[in-house]
Amino acid sequence: MSGIKNNIQWLHVSDFHIGKDGYGQNQLFKYILRHVQEKPKPDFVFVTGDIAQSGQEEQYDKFGKEFLQPLISIVGCQCQIFIVPGNHDVDRQKEKFVTRDAIRQRSSNFFDPDKTGQVDRQTIFSRFEAYADHDLLYLDNDNWLASSAANFTYSLTIKGCHVGILGLNTAWFAEDVDDKGQLTPGKPIVETGLEAISDAGLKIVLGHHPIDWFLPGDAQGIRALFGKHRVIYLHGHLHQNSSRFEEGAGHLFLNVQSGAAFQAREDDLWVNGLLWGEWNQMTQHLELEAYYWNKDNQEWINDMKAIPYAYRINDTTRFALPLGEFQAAALTTTNVTRTKVEKHFKAPEGWDLITQESLKRFDTNPDDTVILSYFDGRVPNFGLALCPKIPRRAIVKKMADRLNISNKIEHPTINMILGAGGEGKTTAFLQTIEALLQSGGHWEVVYRRGDNAKLGKKMVDDLPKDGRHWLIASDDADLIAEDVYRIAFGLQSEGRGDVHFLLSARHTDWRNTKTTLPQWERMSGYHEEELRGLEEEDAGQVVDAWTVYQEKGLGRLAGLSREDAVKQLVAETRSEKSREDGAFLGALLRLRFGEELKMHVKKLLDRLNEKRILPDNPNTLLQAFAYIAAMHAENKLFLSKLVLAKILGVAQSKLRSKVLYPLGEEAAADVAGEMVFTRHRAIAETALDILKNTLHYELELNELYMDLVITAEELSQKGHFILALESWRYLSDHFFKNNNTGLAIDIAQALVSADKTNSYFRVKLAQLFRKAGQPEQALRVFRDAPQPDDHRSFFTEWATGEGKENNYALEAWLSAAALADETARKPPNNKDAEICLVNFGISCHLLFENYNKNIFIQACGAATQLGFGLCNLTPKSQRLLSNNQKVAYANNFTDVSPTTAIKIIKKAAVAAFQQREAELPKWIPPAEELTFHRLAELLGIETDVLNTLKKHR
Repeated sequence: MSGIKNNIQWLHVSDFHIGKDGYGQNQLFKYILRHVQEKPKPDFVFVTGDIAQSGQEEQYDKFGKEFLQPLISIVGCQCQIFIVPGNHDVDRQKEKFVTRDAIRQRSSNFFDPDKTGQVDRQTIFSRFEAYADHDLLYLDNDNWLASSAANFTYSLTIKGCHVGILGLNTAWFAEDVDDKGQLTPGKPIVETGLEAISDAGLKIVLGHHPIDWFLPGDAQGIRALFGKHRVIYLHGHLHQNSSRFEEGAGHLFLNVQSGAAFQAREDDLWVNGLLWGEWNQMTQHLELEAYYWNKDNQEWINDMKAIPYAYRINDTTRFALPLGEFQAAALTTTNVTRTKVEKHFKAPEGWDLITQESLKRFDTNPDDTVILSYFDGRVPNFGLALCPKIPRRAIVKKMADRLNISNKIEHPTINMILGAGGEGKTTAFLQTIEALLQSGGHWEVVYRRGDNAKLGKKMVDDLPKDGRHWLIASDDADLIAEDVYRIAFGLQSEGRGDVHFLLSARHTDWRNTKTTLPQWERMSGYHEEELRGLEEEDAGQVVDAWTVYQEKGLGRLAGLSREDAVKQLVAETRSEKSREDGAFLGALLRLRFGEELKMHVKKLLDRLNEKRILPDNPNTLLQAFAYIAAMHAENKLFLSKLVLAKILGVAQSKLRSKVLYPLGEEAAADVAGEMVFTRHRAIAETALDILKNTLHYELELNELYMDLVITAEELSQKGHFILALESWRYLSDHFFKNNNTGLAIDIAQALVSADKTNSYFRVKLAQLFRKAGQPEQALRVFRDAPQPDDHRSFFTEWATGEGKENNYALEAWLSAAALADETARKPPNNKDAEICLVNFGISCHLLFENYNKNIFIQACGAATQLGFGLCNLTPKSQRLLSNNQKVAYANNFTDVSPTTAIKIIKKAAVAAFQQREAELPKWIPPAEELTFHRLAELLGIETDVLNTLKKHR
């Protein structure tokens, strides 16, 4: 704040919610206290409710000791601190059966500021007892909540200004999530409180809830009182900084809302905030400075969207709001006049500066064959998109108009075009840039051209503030989503209304970024337009463009009237089911080719088969397209440029120019961020049908998938980040579910060959063999394996397979081995123990039935006893354990101590190992050496050995 000597200054915080998150709140305490230390000492601190999360004593103790006391030491004893309660300061376990409806029905005196009202309010006072005790202990305040006045007032003259403060409890009737419109501090209580400070020149009222959360009848009267007294009403509850004028009985008063001091950790969706206020006695203005916590920079930064820009003081971060009749004076524009001298701007690497003049360098008059290839699905570039023969859809004008309106707004806007591949979003994106530059709005565009170009703050800071309007434009915007979000927030804080964003991305890619839709929606100026299919106006433009080329353009629509052609085109776009593929391109393919699509794709494959990627590379563009189509045809949309480049033997730097661009010209492939697709799934499916059912091309489909999976895995093992790595590793599941069992097993076997000690790969292969009805092959996967890596699942799945083949001794021993300390560094968890103890008990029961060895029935009972000691058992496991328990009890098992139960299990495991039905690999440890101390620890069993282990950790 300005810190002018005679100005009254305060800090306004709200909504701490102590008890919601211990560590996160401790950190925010530190951040707030450090921030206050850096500011001039305020005259007041106002805390407007929700100190606690649930009105518990220990929550107030934490607030008092870890925040309030350190705050007092910083601001000094001269600074007065005032606190009022909120709905979370209500202990809702107290007086649960006394409802607000009951009080309203039975007590007309509840809010009377006298002895009668005081007695009535005592019926629910226990709900606020912890809050009141804290107020008394740390601030030495009178127990005003329990008083007959039911408010507190404070009046003093400071810096020559008579200040009156009124504190209210707006949470008397707080009960549940339906509080809005049900609350009130009590109009009589408000009225007597304001009368007590009526002589003050500055009146500040503290409450927790906004006035529109009050009972409608009370809200109107309270607004009138606030208006007549020209108060400044400080509150919280809605978890965001804001300020506005309200009217009551023809008079204006100020409503100032502080953001939540803590509502979530800094890495969550919500943002923590606070407000500084300063009363300027000379101008009779309230000057505000709002802050929110920025996790990226680890600092409090100004929240420039909290207060209307009309009240901004020049180019500062402060806003001045006049009170009452002074309001009009503040609306005078105080922003610095922009200079008309335009400074030079140089776009960084990967970005182009595009102006109205630079549009002339694009070839916007391509050959008719190029235009027809665009109608077939060719990827557009600037020249093609700006060609007059290419239709302009309605979204182009809509987005350009929106941007031209936004240049009158004093904050940035984010304008987003979403759609599937082949929906026309890139064309609309490029045409919007053209329309905007030709609109006469003094725009210049910084266009993201390079795949790897990042959006940096320096580039944005370098944009001159000279009267030009800047548009930052990016297709595949999901690649820079986090940068856009971060920088747009910074621009809002700086009050830059001369920088705006035009973005385009696939719908699914945009939704999969780390920045979520609720976060975007919280940002002023964010707007989405989704392209999906065609409306009649757009369809008419398309039909007119096709008509120029007669049958070559119209395809199956040739011979129809314009009206009928438009209707059929609209209907075709709406028949598309898949949201991953463009309805527009799907309709285009069906109408332009129909039954001839297969012939069209066959000609495409032949052309690609004739084109080498590089002179010294044996692969053709057909090979590249086959890999892309193989994945897209199965709707597996995670083939990345990295994997494709590696498998083709092409440097990543040459992939776009030598592979992706030529395929795009052929209307064969498209790129979205790091992922590569065909232009439409119908093209991919048709291509695979041709490749599968003809001997003309030297390609084996199954080998395509195996090559891709192995390439992704090899890259991962070399330290590369592979997008959707788990999807690659379990691609076999997809084919198995689709009855392509041979390919599923081939892929799983290829992964095992690539990493022979990977437990997960062997488990997956064994599961597929077992499900395919080949249990012998499933067992061979384990019995022929080298020593696996550090995973218990290997032994668990192996045990299951042996049990399916009635090898109960091996099942019992392997189930025990899966829980042993020697099997893995990571201790067994509840799920591991649940599966293994159930299976161990079943196999021991069957061994007892077959061989009459008492140790096995004892082990069945011991495993069951330990199993029931686990948490969160599934219903199936509970049922199986119960069956095991009945069998064990029927055969004279009696409960033993947990330590003895583990000893019995080990003894049975040794006996099972000695009785095993097949030989095991040499790396298997001797059964006698197995130990189960980590299992004992999981079950809370104290043993001498376990205690010794704990001492040495």
